[in-house]
Amino acid sequence: MKTWRFYIIYGFMMLLPLAMHAQQFSVTDFHKIPNDLTAFHTPVFDLNHDACALIKVVCTADYVFDSPLGIVKRVDEVGEVWLYLPQGSMMITIRHPQWGVLRDYELGEELISNITYEMIISSPQLLSDEPNSSIPADSVLVMQETSFDKPMLEEVPITQPSKVRKVSFLAMGLVGISNRLSYGIRLGVLGKHGAYLMAQSDFKSTPSTAGECDSDGALSNGAGTPYYNGEVKRSLLKVMAGGMHRLVKGLHLYEGIGYGNYSVVWGTTNGINYENKDDSAIGLSAEVGALYRLGSVVLSIGGSTIMAKQWEANAGIGICF
Repeated sequence: MKTWRFYIIYGFMMLLPLAMHAQQFSVTDFHKIPNDLTAFHTPVFDLNHDACALIKVVCTADYVFDSPLGIVKRVDEVGEVWLYLPQGSMMITIRHPQWGVLRDYELGEELISNITYEMIISSPQLLSDEPNSSIPADSVLVMQETSFDKPMLEEVPITQPSKVRKVSFLAMGLVGISNRLSYGIRLGVLGKHGAYLMAQSDFKSTPSTAGECDSDGALSNGAGTPYYNGEVKRSLLKVMAGGMHRLVKGLHLYEGIGYGNYSVVWGTTNGINYENKDDSAIGLSAEVGALYRLGSVVLSIGGSTIMAKQWEANAGIGICF
């Protein structure tokens, strides 16, 4: 009986070092680094063109990382790994070929664009006292410096840096095409959601009128139909404001409303002018269209109307800065 007890105790003592060697790694700390501006000065953008958050992981390069929103970019630096994650990420999975998997580690907060964080991973061999450890000396030094046996230095609060501007200013020239050409300008702010102001005109003016007529030439006051000389004067003015919304990267939808004035004047043989009320349109104007951004160049195409009577196709080209 004593012999069996001896072998059980002996076997347990032999397996104990193996169990200690198989100890999993752990995350010992995760926090913001408010005075580290790496993510601010050298931003990395995700597929939505939003700036990523940066996690500087103190570990060796043989760790592998993943998250539900993906890892946008990984950079292996000396003694640490830089991970660029989309804003809003809250979990990360950490894998090591020898020490296993730490799945869906909760960061405790949603990551913020352009903010740098630090994660410290404690590895079993880094905590070992074996003299023949295969971990590089510089990695051991990092863990010793970040050991929690020593008092942590208190972080001095500083003013958070402003986020990288996610919007761009837009300046665009416009051409309207109907029965004649008109020209305009669109100024706005382009981002995930933006806004703009536009003005468009044919830079023509119409003479003063003595009254109105219909499309058949009959006067609205019932005075009959005068003799027209075939001279037609037109003028166009539109002023609108609206919003712009990014659908996918580079492609934006815009829509706006405002005021429009399209005046058509007919001249008579006796030198009197009358406004054609059927062809003229004064009042509410609206437009809708799409913008495509290619680098700093922006192209647009759309259509507009005044009181659903006057219609015009619009095209534009401009720049973002």
